[in-house]
Amino acid sequence: TGDASFPITIDHAFGETTIEAEPQRVVSIGYGEHDGLLAIGVVPIAVRDWYGDQPYATWPWAQDELGEATPEVLASTELNFEQIAALDPDLIVGISSGMTDTDYETLSAIAPTVARPADSSDYGTPWDVALEITGRATGRSDEAAQVTADTEQLFADATAQHPEFVDASATVTFFYEGQPGTYASSDVRSQALIELGFVVPEQIDELAGDAFFVSISSEDLSPIDTDVVVWIGDGAETFESIRDLPTRPSMRAFQEGREIVADGLLSAAF
Repeated sequence: TGDASFPITIDHAFGETTIEAEPQRVVSIGYGEHDGLLAIGVVPIAVRDWYGDQPYATWPWAQDELGEATPEVLASTELNFEQIAALDPDLIVGISSGMTDTDYETLSAIAPTVARPADSSDYGTPWDVALEITGRATGRSDEAAQVTADTEQLFADATAQHPEFVDASATVTFFYEGQPGTYASSDVRSQALIELGFVVPEQIDELAGDAFFVSISSEDLSPIDTDVVVWIGDGAETFESIRDLPTRPSMRAFQEGREIVADGLLSAAF
């Protein structure tokens, strides 16, 4: 039940894209981006894998929306332009794909292609902005607005139930390639905590610079010595490495029992 607002033009980091009619064959090349499409009732004909070896690269929370559909799965590695062209798409959505301007030129020769907004970094577009763009591109702005309102209500309800969240410091942290790290306040994971009222320390943004995350030394965990520490990871090995960090017991969150270890499913959702 799309709206009749076509043709529409969408501005993005690599220029502007005009979509002439409501797309029927949508290819999703962003990581996890098909969640947004499925949420507004658009079932893509191809989706990008990320990690986790899920059926049709679709995690349990979106399986109902996927239904009986069997989209082609595009590898998480380099984009295969021949494979994408062979799918004969009429829209390519890649807001969270990290595509380069050269990728964009190749893709837009195949079909109208939507990239990240000019004022967002790669993988840094806020979820509600991404959903709004996705809604416009597919003729489902009303559905996108409804999903956004429903989701914002969930955040508001949680904050109302937990006034202690407001202005408490928090970090979303990880362990990767032998060392711990944390996400800057611009990152979508940190943004979820900020929407709940938490604050990500400025020091982390200073350390991260233009990047959306920063690695920190196992010897000095002070940058993540916050009121709440949320550890995310993808398996027993990662969590063992976190448990074995020799300086972890020096952290307030450890001493006061305010570390949250997100299991594989919650980490993936994050």
